[in-house]
Amino acid sequence: MSDAPRLLRQGKFKKVLVPVEELSREAALLAPRLLKLRQDYLDGIITPALYGTLWCIQYLRTRHPHGWWGAHRRDRVTPIDWVIDLKTLPYFTWTAEELKMFDRYPSLGELLNHRAFRATPEPVHRALLEWQQGSYPLELMDRIPSVAEVLAQQIEGRRCVTMFFQEAQLGKLVLGERDPLSFAYHDLIHADHFFHNNTMKQGQVGFYRQIHKLHSEGVLDHWLTFENYPGQLEYLMADMNAHPLHLWKCFKAICHMSDTPQTVPLFAETIPRVLDVPKESQEALMKLNTPEFELMNHGVNITNLSEAWGNQSN
Repeated sequence: MSDAPRLLRQGKFKKVLVPVEELSREAALLAPRLLKLRQDYLDGIITPALYGTLWCIQYLRTRHPHGWWGAHRRDRVTPIDWVIDLKTLPYFTWTAEELKMFDRYPSLGELLNHRAFRATPEPVHRALLEWQQGSYPLELMDRIPSVAEVLAQQIEGRRCVTMFFQEAQLGKLVLGERDPLSFAYHDLIHADHFFHNNTMKQGQVGFYRQIHKLHSEGVLDHWLTFENYPGQLEYLMADMNAHPLHLWKCFKAICHMSDTPQTVPLFAETIPRVLDVPKESQEALMKLNTPEFELMNHGVNITNLSEAWGNQSN
């Protein structure tokens, strides 16, 4: 995925939050502290969302033992409360300073809503609360899923969150790019982009469904032989939340960059046939990324078509 273009957008998050050389030292402290927490999650004593939230808190306490809880936030992140008293949980040995803070924020929900945790964007707080509420269908993982897995999840309207517990994984960069906390936050931010007030969600799902069909039926095999194309396609399928029209424009662009002559019949003939594209939408796909493309005509057509695909039952 390193060859893929990186999209600047609201919520872009730093890849490395601490110096890389500190990760192994941090991992040696953190891994033992996660053992009981993980075991209770595996035994069904705590929910995946609670595990994920306490994982974040344990990580922050290890990384920033003095002041991990950040500043007070006047406005709530979400109306959701989460009535759990952190002081009673068996996974932490709280300091006097932390216990005093919990008197002001007596529930986990109040803490997540009204403290801006250190180096933690607001979408992470919201995603954790919505995950517990059940409104963000997230799948907790302790490994890096394949692009095919991520795409399959998105087709079903789900997202994954990877949170490592193994000392070896905690002690190094993930995929050579992100530290493990940043990697988990990245997943949570993507989830928030996908679910929070996202009027484009069904259009995105429709796009993912059709790209999955094109990929699984071998339509893209010719382009996959080009050096940069697989990485660009993977980024598009698994790591980009955007308007469905933008997704289609990016898809056509990366095809053009690899083989422009073959991309013309791909969009004019093959894709309409394989995806059974209505006749009125075929022209829109063909004119995509050309001077003849009209946003209020062809753009609206492709957007509506993607939403229709997204609203279809599996």
